Amino acid sequence: MEKEQSFPDWILELESYARQYCELEKIEYQLSPVLREFNSAQENTTHMSVHLAAENEIRSRKDYICSFIGRCVIERIKESGRLSKYPELHTNHNE
Repeated sequence: MEKEQSFPDWILELESYARQYCELEKIEYQLSPVLREFNSAQENTTHMSVHLAAENEIRSRKDYICSFIGRCVIERIKESGRLSKYPELHTNHNE
């Protein structure tokens, strides 16, 4: 029997945002063939505008959701005291 995994409440509060992100990915996948059904030589200005607007809208919403979730996680880590208010920056470059 598989034990049900439990998450902290603050993670569960982000679940609706994760669902929105997944729904946007599904819509993006479903619209992809429709938006790309014309080759560029046959594509008119109106179709190109709709195509770009739809892609940009989906991408911007996904980016916003990712950013929101990331900020929430970072704030929780800060609140827990595991990350100082102004952490030291670490880089991976040759010195």
